[in-house]
Amino acid sequence: MPRSLSTKLIAAFAFIIFVCLFSAGTAFVLFLRDSEVEQARERVGRLAEPLALQVTYLEWVGLSTEDMTSVLKSYAERFDVRLLLVDKATSRVVFDTEDRLEGATVDAFNTATAGTERVGPIYVWQIRFSENGTNLLLFTPLDTTAGGERPSPTILSSYRTVVAVPEEDITSAWLDVLPRLAVAGGIALVISVAVALLLSRSISGRLAQITRASEEMARGRYDQQIDVRGRDEVGRLATAFNTMAREVDRSQSALRQFLADASHELRTPLTSIQGFSQAMVDGAIDTPEGLADAARIINDEAQRMRTLVDELLELSRIEAGQAALQIEPLQLEELLQATVERFQQRATEKQIEMRLRANDLPQYEGDGRALEQVFSNLVDNAVRHTPESGHISVEAKVVNGSVRVSVRNSGSLIPPEHLPHLFERFYQVNGSGADEGHTGLGLAIASEVVQAHGGEITVKSSQQEGTEFTVALPLSRKQL
Repeated sequence: MPRSLSTKLIAAFAFIIFVCLFSAGTAFVLFLRDSEVEQARERVGRLAEPLALQVTYLEWVGLSTEDMTSVLKSYAERFDVRLLLVDKATSRVVFDTEDRLEGATVDAFNTATAGTERVGPIYVWQIRFSENGTNLLLFTPLDTTAGGERPSPTILSSYRTVVAVPEEDITSAWLDVLPRLAVAGGIALVISVAVALLLSRSISGRLAQITRASEEMARGRYDQQIDVRGRDEVGRLATAFNTMAREVDRSQSALRQFLADASHELRTPLTSIQGFSQAMVDGAIDTPEGLADAARIINDEAQRMRTLVDELLELSRIEAGQAALQIEPLQLEELLQATVERFQQRATEKQIEMRLRANDLPQYEGDGRALEQVFSNLVDNAVRHTPESGHISVEAKVVNGSVRVSVRNSGSLIPPEHLPHLFERFYQVNGSGADEGHTGLGLAIASEVVQAHGGEITVKSSQQEGTEFTVALPLSRKQL
């Protein structure tokens, strides 16, 4: 059964924390092992000095050996150590608190194997001694102070007071740290896992919200929004998801509107074609003149449908980035001149004065066919919406590193509420569908073409100055 992300995160955090604690604990033990052994040796060595002084004092006040051994037994019980009393002259063990070495000779104090270590104001002898296969460390103070400046009071005693410790107790002293280290590591592990649990739930909880919202979007519910908490990667993911959800919702709404508009635009010519063709089949139209008119209408409506479909395909290719621009050097002045001449006859028929002002334009690199379609659409709209005896001006000039081509016509006004929607597909100001065979896609295509060139197209309209469309095409440095 697959585990949840929260469980995987907790397991990963716990494993990492355990490895870190184990590594840190191991390094701690390795670094402190020798130190702990030295401290254990020093603790025992420091204990040997006061005990030796106490024996010296007891001997000086005249206590018998039995009385001194009784005192040593009490000290041995109190400090949980083994004490020996060794005769200095014969190196024979006079007393052993564990009654195992009494009568034995310990002559190691007179050999080179004895080591010394400074403990406080005196030196302490450290001797390794074997007792029935068990190594003992024997600690006894020297009869000389540190530096040999003066004798120690223990020189007055005829006995050596020896603290005997199994060597294993000293060398394994560092093991005493392990239980405390394990407890500390366990507490740290529990706290760390608790923090990891809260952190993982915080992360996985937000990811679960995104997952549920994604599943809802997969079911067609696009109005999904997630609470954005924090500015970390998950917060940025939530922000990106909200943006994506809004864009998908907007795209779906636009797609539904597009399908409705396309269906509406296609329904009118289809209805006309079906009506006239049915009349011809039924014999309702039986005169040569009527049949010719019906055939002409059917052809016009079919041509209108083909134009609509072609423009829809072209717009779709542009929006999908499949219509690659054919970039080449252009003379915009010549392109605008050819466009104006193409519509000059229609303008003359409506007694419209049309002027072109485009002098000293730099060479521009762009798609000539696509830009010609843009300017043709703007001039065509201007001719259609300019009343008789009006005027149209087409002007091109360089402004702030861009070529600005403006098409202005008099006598027409676009209400302000329609201006933001003019470049939407199928949008028409009169809201009556196709106008004189136009599909309402021209400005949408023009906007996409201009944006593909890195420019923008804007519009403004007023009762006094008429309507003006402006295309701004940026120039590269070498074109300036």
